[in-house]
Amino acid sequence: MADRKEVKQETRNTYAKAQDNLLLYFGRKKLLRDVTPTDAKKWRVWLKTEGNRRDSNRTTMADETVRRRTGMVKQFFNEAVARGYIESNPFAGLTSTNQGNAKRQFFVKAESIEACMEHCPCIDWKTILALARFGGLRCPSELVALRWSDVDLPGGKMTINASKTEHHASGGVRVCPIFPELRPYLETARDAAPDGPGSEFVVNRYRRPNQNLRETFLKILARAGVTPWPRLFQNLRASRETELMARYPTKDVAAWLGNSVPVAMRHYAMATDESFQAAADPAGQTVTRPPKPAPSENGGSTGGSIPTVYGDIEQEPENEKTPLSAEETGVLMVRDSSGNYYLMGDIGFEPTTSTMST
Repeated sequence: MADRKEVKQETRNTYAKAQDNLLLYFGRKKLLRDVTPTDAKKWRVWLKTEGNRRDSNRTTMADETVRRRTGMVKQFFNEAVARGYIESNPFAGLTSTNQGNAKRQFFVKAESIEACMEHCPCIDWKTILALARFGGLRCPSELVALRWSDVDLPGGKMTINASKTEHHASGGVRVCPIFPELRPYLETARDAAPDGPGSEFVVNRYRRPNQNLRETFLKILARAGVTPWPRLFQNLRASRETELMARYPTKDVAAWLGNSVPVAMRHYAMATDESFQAAADPAGQTVTRPPKPAPSENGGSTGGSIPTVYGDIEQEPENEKTPLSAEETGVLMVRDSSGNYYLMGDIGFEPTTSTMST
């Protein structure tokens, strides 16, 4: 742990928690070479059932936390192998991949945050909630780092500096659109920002290291009459990402919010009741037939007015609506939960391969 001077303090804190879990179970006099794979399995069971020392109401530990601690311990023992202290890692066979916890996912509706706005103690808190829910920023790291020089209101974009991903090729810097739901809150905060040195950051208060925003947020929710949800701030970001994925290409959304597509799908994207209801709605299975292409002089097609991706389809009279036929149009149209339509070409969901005919 002492040699890992390049890691951030948060990572050091996580190392310390994993270290405590090892020492509490095995004791300080346990030799590295005496820890067997069976001991490792028993330690993991203990960690899951009795390892929680933070919550006085329970001793069990969440599966995701168990995986993270196991991953840290694997690193410790991998280092011991590399230094020649032991021949093999007894924890190597334990699962440590972060799978995401669907039970702790919760889609926070925009109405809930709008209700909270009336009960925020200051404009900084309104900005915090808006950036987290409508901007999808990580809280608090990306929020407190955001400067007004990073916000281009006329251009409709903002530059985000993410300390969590600064070791990536991008340096942790990304450009994100200023979404329509977020813009009014940023404009209000900009108008209220003081002139001079005090106007550097978008959020001026609550900038201390390890600032506890959770307690104040819980008070705001109580005053607004909104029931708290799991992972208060992460689910704000996840709700924004889920909404955006229903409107725009997943790759674009992941780039805007600063994560990879696999991470977005595993930890942020959620199934929503609205999508389910739209999929089960018989009316949602009937779409308007696009205009047929006009014939050209040589008998071919001159093209036609095909609805653009993410565009609305013009409604025909009720008695003229017919299901869209792939044979007639050459495309498959899919409708998302927002009522927008997507076009898919003749090849289909997968590109043509050597074993498929065109």
